[in-house]
Amino acid sequence: MDASTPTQAAPAPGSDPVHGAHSHSTGGQRAALADRLHGHVAALEGVRHPSAAPERHRAARDYIASELRTLGLSVDLAPFSFRGRTYHNVVGAMPGTDPRRPRLLLGAHFDSTAHTPGADDNASGVAALLECARLIASRAPRAGVEFVGFDLEELQTVTGRYRVGSHALARDKRARHEVLAGALILEMVGYRDSRPGTQIVPPFLGIKVPRTGDFLRRWATPAPASCSTHSSPGHGPPYRTYRSSLTPPGCAAGSSR
Repeated sequence: MDASTPTQAAPAPGSDPVHGAHSHSTGGQRAALADRLHGHVAALEGVRHPSAAPERHRAARDYIASELRTLGLSVDLAPFSFRGRTYHNVVGAMPGTDPRRPRLLLGAHFDSTAHTPGADDNASGVAALLECARLIASRAPRAGVEFVGFDLEELQTVTGRYRVGSHALARDKRARHEVLAGALILEMVGYRDSRPGTQIVPPFLGIKVPRTGDFLRRWATPAPASCSTHSSPGHGPPYRTYRSSLTPPGCAAGSSR
């Protein structure tokens, strides 16, 4: 699939194309957003694993690329290798009005495990990513923004190899000495359960989280210009979590639900 740059998308409902301000949303606009989010999750839901469901895995990649192109972004399928095969991160680029400013990265992984439909983990994050791109595409941000669909972020080996796609992108950016203002990673944003004991994480992550899954957490701290941060939106008690592949040593990390 070749990169392309179609015509810029029309302004999103409620946006002010002149001043960049966004009016308070109406009930109809919120309903339309809910419908689009539901549509993205429905299009992606199902096993998206390179071995267990290779066709759906490729279809998820191509869906993200198509949606970002429709919004007017320049889209690249960034290749990386794992165990002798080639995979791709989907990178949609939106230029900023000030090229001196480092870019911001918004990301979400689109692969699933081999045995789960992956609606919350992480079709919900991809849906939010695409709708963030829709909103920002109607504006003229001062800093450029990259919207990235990461592949092979789920556990790939019994020895604990995961976050393969984000590691590959991080290596590539560091090799090119690219500077990011930060990275916001959207992960499992579509489900809540207020019953105690419903929030768990795989033991190999080695982190502690609240045991009730009724929160979304956004956490990021100021970092030097050469650093990036990893976070996901929401609220709740703060806690430390895994470092992003895009977070160099000594820089701020973030958290995810």
